[in-house]
Amino acid sequence: MNTTLQDKLQKMMEDKRLLALSKQLTSFECIRTVQTNEFPPSITGAIEIANNNSTPRNSRISCNEQIVARLEWVREIFITSGIGEDHFYLSTGLRFYPWIEVKTLNDEWVRNLNDISRSDFYAISSKEEVFLAVANEEHWLDAYWCDL
Repeated sequence: MNTTLQDKLQKMMEDKRLLALSKQLTSFECIRTVQTNEFPPSITGAIEIANNNSTPRNSRISCNEQIVARLEWVREIFITSGIGEDHFYLSTGLRFYPWIEVKTLNDEWVRNLNDISRSDFYAISSKEEVFLAVANEEHWLDAYWCDL
């Protein structure tokens, strides 16, 4: 594989962004980064389905709800979907480091996740069996999840 100068520069920028992200995730232990191809192949289809606007959502809450209600909604969808609250994989939005394996350290993890992601993220259960997408749409927070 021939690595271009642009790829090297991108990776260097992402190294810094990953370090900054791990410092911002104060309610998490960041265990390791994970490549998408380390998950079941069905992850690609699950992401495509989640990104399709016509896909029915499993849960939704108005952005006009109080922050406490929205944070509780996020906590509930982690439980209801089967992701759990303790240990999972979180999307980073980075090309070279697309996922990070995390463990929660305290009860503030939902607020910390919200502050960093603005409620727009993907998660995969620690056993790689469930995929969750949360999207911050114009007036709604939408959640979609499926088995992998």
